[in-house]
This record gives sequence, structure tokens and C-alpha cells, in this order.
Amino acid sequence: MFSKEEFTKIIICSLFLGFIFSFNEWGYDTFNLAIGLKNLLISLIICLFLLLIKEYIRKIIAKKIGFDFKFDLWYLKLKNKGLSKTPIGILIAIPLIIISQGSFVFASISTYNFKKFQKSDLKRRYRYIRGIEEAIISSTSAITLTIFALIFNVFYLKKAAFIATILAVYSIVPIPTQDGLKMYFGSKSYYILILSFVILSLTLDKVLGLFATLIISIILAFFIMLFSMNKLE
Repeated sequence: MFSKEEFTKIIICSLFLGFIFSFNEWGYDTFNLAIGLKNLLISLIICLFLLLIKEYIRKIIAKKIGFDFKFDLWYLKLKNKGLSKTPIGILIAIPLIIISQGSFVFASISTYNFKKFQKSDLKRRYRYIRGIEEAIISSTSAITLTIFALIFNVFYLKKAAFIATILAVYSIVPIPTQDGLKMYFGSKSYYILILSFVILSLTLDKVLGLFATLIISIILAFFIMLFSMNKLE
């Protein structure tokens, strides 16, 4: 399902995210290398698990629609050939976590790009992906991460729940080349649906159980979407 290049980049993303999410966990009162490495490994494993699961599900959904994509780092493409592919997400995330001393986490360091196909290779009516289709594919990340955040909370896996929550929140933020912006431009009403679902789920989970949170969040998200559609019209 994943190419060697994709798997390598997923590991790279997991390493950086693991470092970010364990930045303040290198000891209690004083620096402790053993404790730090242990917490780094735990964060790395959680991030790797979440990235593999959400991207695997995304690939399944994309192929059902008729497309395939490549997982990638979030690069800033510049005209200067020497800086043609600058990993802008990582260059933002690492300085921010250091300057803020671990209090500000920036987790948007990866993205995905659709693979190019010849018309004859596509078993679909349209050669190019439509807006709602890209919105659905992009939303896979937010939905998957939100559900895992809720599941982790049920089993009191606080660290895993925290990481899944942060990644879920960033997956709905409309940042260039990221899932949130792709959803927004793909379908504004669908974006509002997913945005509402994520926010409601992560909020209601603090007072309700897993199933009640999911049911109420889905119902309320649909009402919010319908209300916003009337306003947009």
C-alpha cells in the first residue's frame, strides 16, 4: 500500500512529531536521558501508529473514488533550485517548540499529493478529481484522528489521546496544502460538517461517553451544516 519513499517519510514525520510531543518530558526536576528517550520512543510509536492508520484509510477511500496519492512532507516550493523543496512544516514546528519551551505545538508537517494518471487508466467518468471528492479524501484524517482520540480516552491513554487530539485539530485548520484548506475549497458545506464534528466530539467527550459523543456530534454537525448552507445561499 505504501511505497518505500512514503514509508520513509512517514517515519521521518513520526520522528519529528515524537520529538515535539515529548519535548518537555526529558526528566522531572532535572534532565534525565533515560526518561527522555523512553518518552520520545512512546511518542514516536503513537505518532507512527496514527500516521499509518489514517493514511492507510485515506488510501482506501481515495482508491474507491478512483485516485491514488503519495504521502509527502509539507514542502515549500521555491524558484531557487537549491531551495526547491524546503520542508516548511518541520522548519516551523521545531523552532516554535524550542522558543515556546514546549508550550506551543505545531503539528502540520506532512501533506499528500495525487498521482497523475492517463485518462485510460481511470475507471471513472471524470479525469480530474472534483472538489467534493478531494474534500472527502482530505477529511479522512480528521475523522480517523478524532475517533482514535475518543477511543484512547476511554482506555485512559492520556498521552495517545492528547497526540490524536492535537493532530485532529490541525487537520481541520485551513493551512495551505493541508487537509483543512483542501476540504474548505473542495466543499464549504462539507468542511463545516467535519469542522463541527471534530470540535463537538473533542468537547463533548469530556462529559459524555464514547457512543453518546459520536451520535450527538454527528447529529449536531449535520444541523450546523444545514443551517450554514441556508446562510451561504
